[in-house]
Amino acid sequence: MADEIMKVVVIDDHPVFRQGLVSTVESVDDMTVEGAFDAVEAAVRADLESIDVVLLDLMLPGLSGADAVRRIVATGARVLVVSALGERPAVVAAMGAGASGYLTKSSDPNEILTALRVIAAGGSYISPTLASFFLSSEVRLTERERDVLTLLAEGDRDADIARELKISVKTVQGHLDRIRDKTGMRRRADLTRLAAEEGLLPKRTL
Repeated sequence: MADEIMKVVVIDDHPVFRQGLVSTVESVDDMTVEGAFDAVEAAVRADLESIDVVLLDLMLPGLSGADAVRRIVATGARVLVVSALGERPAVVAAMGAGASGYLTKSSDPNEILTALRVIAAGGSYISPTLASFFLSSEVRLTERERDVLTLLAEGDRDADIARELKISVKTVQGHLDRIRDKTGMRRRADLTRLAAEEGLLPKRTL
């Protein structure tokens, strides 16, 4: 989407929060709001074919929750959930239904913009406060990805990890990209915290 304007639709039945999301998106030059609705079916009737990302609340009149996510995804648009629901069942259900990202309504506007850009570029984004239990319940890292994550948690840089695992730096970076896509975590500090929560202890004896 380089040099293109991202087309966003907002679906939230709370007028004040809906307008807040619209204002957040319209505050930057690389995004525009194509429509703001209080229900999924109203947005679908307006046609989402050319929309890049839909900002979607889960507690809506009519179609809601995972069903709402599936209905939007079926149009070809990518979905970023922004919901007051921050519990494991809601996150897992929404992501399992095809959402590309999940944030709570307490998220900073800058994080919402970051998540929109990541998702429009084909990635996924989950709030760091939610990603760890999502990983434990749904996302599965490969053995090699877990090795890379463990070494990253020890403080190793890409070159150190490559040397330890006897693979190329490019391969290490590819593993890290896939870990970020699976978890929605972009920063090394968040990945380090995730490694600790997952019990990925250092493999080397100090």
